[in-house]
Amino acid sequence: MTYFERPIEQQLSSLQAAREQFLTAGRLTLDVRSSIRDSWSRSAQLGVNPVDLGGLPSGEGLKDSDILRGITTVLQHTSDLLADEPIGIIFAAPSGEVVQRYCLDKQLRNTLEAVFLTPGFKYGESDVGTNGIGTTLEGSKPTLVLGGEHFNEKLSIFACAGAPVHHPLSGALLGVVDFTCSASIVNPLLLATAKSVAAQIRDALTEHVGARELALMRDYLVACRHSTGPVLALNGEVVMMNRHAQALLAPDDRAALLAHTADSANELFARTVVADLPSGTTARMHYRPTMYADRVVGGVFRVEVGREDRETARPTKPRPAGRLPGLVGTSSEWLRAGAQVQRGRSHGGSVILEGECGVGKLAMLKAAHYAHSNAGHLRIIDCGAAYEQDALLDEISNELKEASGTLVLQHLEQLPNTAVGPCRSCSSSIPEALTWTVFAGWSRPAPQRWRQRMSTRWSFLVSISPSGSPHFGIALRTSGLSLRTFCAAPPAMRRSTSHPRLCVS
Repeated sequence: MTYFERPIEQQLSSLQAAREQFLTAGRLTLDVRSSIRDSWSRSAQLGVNPVDLGGLPSGEGLKDSDILRGITTVLQHTSDLLADEPIGIIFAAPSGEVVQRYCLDKQLRNTLEAVFLTPGFKYGESDVGTNGIGTTLEGSKPTLVLGGEHFNEKLSIFACAGAPVHHPLSGALLGVVDFTCSASIVNPLLLATAKSVAAQIRDALTEHVGARELALMRDYLVACRHSTGPVLALNGEVVMMNRHAQALLAPDDRAALLAHTADSANELFARTVVADLPSGTTARMHYRPTMYADRVVGGVFRVEVGREDRETARPTKPRPAGRLPGLVGTSSEWLRAGAQVQRGRSHGGSVILEGECGVGKLAMLKAAHYAHSNAGHLRIIDCGAAYEQDALLDEISNELKEASGTLVLQHLEQLPNTAVGPCRSCSSSIPEALTWTVFAGWSRPAPQRWRQRMSTRWSFLVSISPSGSPHFGIALRTSGLSLRTFCAAPPAMRRSTSHPRLCVS
């Protein structure tokens, strides 16, 4: 039996009963689709209120006017075609914030207002539970949520069909287009229409946005023809780098270059930027803006590396990294990771080490501590241990009152969501002399869920670090101990700190 073969009234009644059974007894029935069962479980684990919608947070929306203009054109046209239908057309940003809404039916519009389904409010899965916007973002695929499949009771009167919208060139997720109507009049065309409009938006963006990237590509190719050294080109969506940059510069140096160029890529006038790279090389970056329709749409950088330093910058001859005491292993990746941890240790702030079990995260952090101060205070708190929440908070708070030392928060991903806020309040008792704060033992769950949990942990680490301290992230993998960038710095801090971003790849 397919999803719409049963009468809609019977289907809605069955879903409502299954939802009530899940909320009261925690049991999931096979009458509910697997994607909805998974979403209910995520919503419950995130502590989403299944009854109340009050106090929904607001977000930041989309900032690219060209992208928003293309989306608006398609949604306005679709709204005109469906002017006589009781349906709402919504576009939401990747954060879940409602950016635009079109609804010409007065009764439905008032109902949407009553549940805050209006621009400025967030409808992510972590905000309101299972719904056409948040669950589409979570699964990165078109999703229909019907009646009682909504996690929140007040949304069970709706049927919502969401389809993700991706950037036509970079493939980045731009948001979700959502069609919402009364659950009693839903039909299979609702999801098909959402997917069709998402495709139309993508086609429209190809015309609006593609011309900018083509202009940047043109200037990049011209620069490559007239340069024998590294050339980079970038804007908000695209990064291009020629083979000279990849062959001449070590991964850390390339990442540092990108960090410096990102700050200048939208400048109106040509300029030269001088940057010190992690390998000790000095790079001069000559910037020229790319113009399209009298606007800056990116920039091209021709890079000059000091001739005497070029051999140092080559990845085939990496700069030697000091070993940490008590650690074995001589691979370049392992030694580089140790050097980066020591650098984070010397700067202060929070150091994040992420990797699989047994890769050596805790050993590296302990070695970095003893390398700095053999007799200094070291405390390891396992957030996954059988602590009562109040006891765990007391342990962390007491450690943060120490004048100096090293605090390792192990298995921070297991810190309960309800403990993050109280942990953040510990910051009021932190002395200025606090040396550093680190954690080890992060194991990533599903991508969207990981991003949500990681953002709360970031805010906690920011709150318990000395003001202005940089935050570093290093990832270790067991397969050859290869390294990749985990998180260079919280987004809000990338422009505010004078320290370079740390990128390990």
